Amino acid sequence: FPSHDSQADPNDLFFKDQYYFNSIHTKEAWALQSNAASIVVAVIDDGVYSKNSDIGAQIWTNPKELNNGIDDDLNGYIDDMHGWDFISDDPYTAQVRGSHGTAVAGIISAIPNNGLGIAGIAGNVQIMPLIVCDSRIGCDISLITEAIKYAVDNGAGVINLSIGGTYSDSFNNIIEYAYNKGAVVVIVTGK
Repeated sequence: FPSHDSQADPNDLFFKDQYYFNSIHTKEAWALQSNAASIVVAVIDDGVYSKNSDIGAQIWTNPKELNNGIDDDLNGYIDDMHGWDFISDDPYTAQVRGSHGTAVAGIISAIPNNGLGIAGIAGNVQIMPLIVCDSRIGCDISLITEAIKYAVDNGAGVINLSIGGTYSDSFNNIIEYAYNKGAVVVIVTGK
């Protein structure tokens, strides 16, 4: 991730359309801290297209798991090398179920100054894709709570829930669990 001059704009093709950078003072933040490699952000959504040239290098790798048919890290998920598909109950997160999760991951982590796409907000951040939504059937609340627990238990410091819908009281305990473990839970609001 290249360091940023707070006065210079990244050369990404659609950076000029990223109007939100000014309102959240992104360039000023980059001047203070431009490398978030130690941060894992769980994107709980419909998947993240890992072959996207602007975000694929940011996909989280579980450091305690091997791709060998064994639950090496004893977390209850076999071969969860790059997250988990809670709908299919398997580790195959490369098969996305929509485009929203990829868009969210791009806003968070797209590689800046590579002349492609957009510039992400957080440099070198690791994206943990957790699939709980399908563009045809929506998102299952029980899978969302399971994914939040997975994210926290596997090192995510930030959990992104940009999936809309209505808030359910069933989220209270799991969000409190995440908070007590030091994770920040970001939830979309508004209509």
